[in-house]
Amino acid sequence: MLPDLLIIGAEKGGTTWLHDVLRSHPALFLPDVKELHYFNRFDSNLNDIDNFACRDRAWYEQHFKAAAAGQLVGEATPMYLCDPEAPRRIRETLPDARFIVVLRNPVTRAWSHYRMATAKAHVAEDFATLIAAEDERILQRGLYARQFETWFSLFPREQFHILFFEELTADPVAALSGLSHWLGIEFAPLLNEDLTRRRNEGTNYRSAWIYNASVRGARALRNFPPSRRLAAAMKAGGLYSRLKAVNRVATPSMALAIDDRNALIAYYRMDVVQLGNLLERSALPWPEFASPAAAAPRRG
Repeated sequence: MLPDLLIIGAEKGGTTWLHDVLRSHPALFLPDVKELHYFNRFDSNLNDIDNFACRDRAWYEQHFKAAAAGQLVGEATPMYLCDPEAPRRIRETLPDARFIVVLRNPVTRAWSHYRMATAKAHVAEDFATLIAAEDERILQRGLYARQFETWFSLFPREQFHILFFEELTADPVAALSGLSHWLGIEFAPLLNEDLTRRRNEGTNYRSAWIYNASVRGARALRNFPPSRRLAAAMKAGGLYSRLKAVNRVATPSMALAIDDRNALIAYYRMDVVQLGNLLERSALPWPEFASPAAAAPRRG
């Protein structure tokens, strides 16, 4: 069994919230493990993981074996949107799949990603240094038009349903109603979920090493067939959640520096213009890109 739909991105765009909400719908099946990382070659830190080359299709299909007859089957891996290998691999494997994308203002997305990456000790540089370097892990993930050019060259536009984080958080009922209509499922069951509860909020950790080791350990258990049931039982029993909770600490208050903000607006401006053209939207819900201050030339 292979999925009918994929939530392909963007990172730090609300995909965890959407995954959890859609899992509650009886017409849909999404595995409890988010981010299977099957089609992407590189993980979020640009490590070469390549499950597509290293694991057979049976490994991927086993994640969906609990789906009931008639359910739409899906999964969510935000790295698919920006990974250079994923679109063509998906075209070869799932040519008729439908794609859900949640786009977030690239400025706030980059800042959120940076704060997550520093909390997990994935980056050591200050934000201004990463902006100056046009960091591939953090800045370039927000070049949505560049990413969509590849996807739209391989799949018809009608196979995509594109949401905006800002509209989704402002009016989740309206956004989910439109998504339900596009999927051809009833909208009412989604209202049983608490649509105001935030998921995957930014946090800091007492020990980034413990966090990273627990993630690697859980992934290893899930990916090794003899221990897969043990991993599922540990997750269902709340072991992972308790370990994360003990390791969490309050997130320090940090504001995006005005110079960094202006540099990001300049960096993303032309891509945002191109994105609006690709999506045939005269205005995107990111007002800073419509202001005169946003008219500065793109850096680099």
